[in-house]
Amino acid sequence: MTASMSAAAILSREPDPARRRVEWKFAHSLTDPADRDQLRFDHKGGLLRNILSLQVPRLAAKNAAAVLERGLAKAGIGADQIAQWIWHAGGRNVLAALQERLGLAPHDLRRSSAMLRRYGNLSSPFVFFVLQDALHDSAPGGWWWVSSFGAGFSCHGALLSVA
Repeated sequence: MTASMSAAAILSREPDPARRRVEWKFAHSLTDPADRDQLRFDHKGGLLRNILSLQVPRLAAKNAAAVLERGLAKAGIGADQIAQWIWHAGGRNVLAALQERLGLAPHDLRRSSAMLRRYGNLSSPFVFFVLQDALHDSAPGGWWWVSSFGAGFSCHGALLSVA
């Protein structure tokens, strides 16, 4: 038996008054092919395997910082204006590297840490689980930053306005 995972998002132009309003403002991505062998996929024995080097936490934090910096500059806001952080955990070491590199408080990573404890690393769709948790838990509205990373070495971030 093999495990599989998928993720989906349902988007609409029409707000639902019974739900929180989430508005996608913009996204930014970064791919660094020089580091592509640090996080990649391999096919072996008919199975897809994720190959991770010990450099992944450092690279994730470095690239997440670059994507965040560009995103905040584009929005004209500071990191102190982000009301909710939605991070792809990638593992405890990745969260620790993000916290150190970005100067985040443990509280900023609590949702990602909780999802990691509950489900483990679900790859890039992990952010949907964290986002759902924040929305259902009535997290404060305002600017929310969503970020994940993956093979290639790629990193993605999006700014949301949540009411």
